[in-house]
Amino acid sequence: MGVHYISGYPIAVNYALEYRDVGINPDLATMILSNGGKTYTKREAQALLLQEARENSQKLIKETVSQKMYFILAALILFLLEVAIRRLREIKEMKAQEKKMQEVAEA
Repeated sequence: MGVHYISGYPIAVNYALEYRDVGINPDLATMILSNGGKTYTKREAQALLLQEARENSQKLIKETVSQKMYFILAALILFLLEVAIRRLREIKEMKAQEKKMQEVAEA
């Protein structure tokens, strides 16, 4: 119980008195090693813990990617496709009208 110093920073360790004599699980060190962790001596902890934490920390950076261009491009393609279809229909109708006018003129 009390205050301990790790890398110059005070850390308060308080617990109920009934836990005072419980001790440390003897299998804890093997469990830590089997899961890829490390155990440190007090000296190693003071020297390396904060340094290793800084080296192993990763920052997740999220970059937003705009999807506007895909929608604008799709809308433009649909618009041009609609214009082309209308124009082809108009050309077809004009040819049909010309054919009718030629038939009327010949008769």
